Parts: sequence; structure tokens; C-alpha cells
Amino acid sequence: MEEAQIRLNQVMRRVCGWIREHTLNLALQKTEIVALMTKRIQMCIQLKVEGKMIETPQATKELGIYIDTNVGGPKQSKRRLLLSVTTFILVYGAEIWADALRIDKYRNRIAGVQRTGTQLVTCSYSNVSKPVGLVFAVIIPIDLLTCEKKKIFVRKAAVQKIVAKEKA
Repeated sequence: MEEAQIRLNQVMRRVCGWIREHTLNLALQKTEIVALMTKRIQMCIQLKVEGKMIETPQATKELGIYIDTNVGGPKQSKRRLLLSVTTFILVYGAEIWADALRIDKYRNRIAGVQRTGTQLVTCSYSNVSKPVGLVFAVIIPIDLLTCEKKKIFVRKAAVQKIVAKEKA
């Protein structure tokens, strides 16, 4: 742990030097350290930057999303699995009802379910836009999934007709 702090201090000295060389200023009051760990270990890393001591916060806001460094509940992999199962349930029989998503009311309703799932996977708040949530959760939008499933169904049906004609 001490070795990591020494290396962090060295890196920050180099970064501060680069910033000064390029006649830029570092806003120390806005500078934070974010330590994302795979294990749920409470860490307090201290870093000295230009005479000011900076510590790791419990939560930080990056790109409009609050990142909590000590989130309880299931791990992201389990939340992602639950979202995948939900998505499979949502697209069940999409070959039949995919055309209904052309109507905004139905598309928004099913996308709302997916958006809630992406918020749970990414631990984000409701003010995060739908596209950003989908990107962070690495999820394909539900309307695109249903459209693709319908196209595959139509192609398979066309191929089956051709094969049936050739056999006859």
C-alpha cells in the first residue's frame, strides 16, 4: 500500500510538471482520487499534490453518474445477468409483436423496463440519459433487438419456402 502511494505521488508530480510546462492550472479543490476495486475493501488513499492532501471519497460524480466505491448488494456481474434474463423475457415472441414498437407508447413502455435495468446494473441515478445508461451497461437497445429478431424470423421463413419448393 505504501509503495502504491509513493508511485501515485511520483505520477502526480510528473502530471503537475506537465501541466505547468503547458501553462495550465490544476484545480486542486476539484481533484479527487477514485480507487475502483474488485473486492469490497474500505480504502483511504492519501496523495499530496502541490502541498495539498487529497483523500479517496466514499462516492464521486463522473460524467453525471455517482460512483460509490462501497456499493452493497449483488455484484455487477450478477446484476448484469439479471438484466440479460429480463431482456430475454422481454424479447420472447418478438417475431410476432415487433411491429408494435413502431408506436411510441409501446416502445417507450418496454424501453422503460430496460432503462430501469441499466440503472440497476450501472448503479446510476434517473438523471442519466437512456443512451449513456445503455453504453455503460453494454446493452443493445430493446427496439433494435426486437427488429433484428423479426428480420431473422422473416429470412428463415423465406429460406424454408425456397427449400420446400426445391424438394417438391
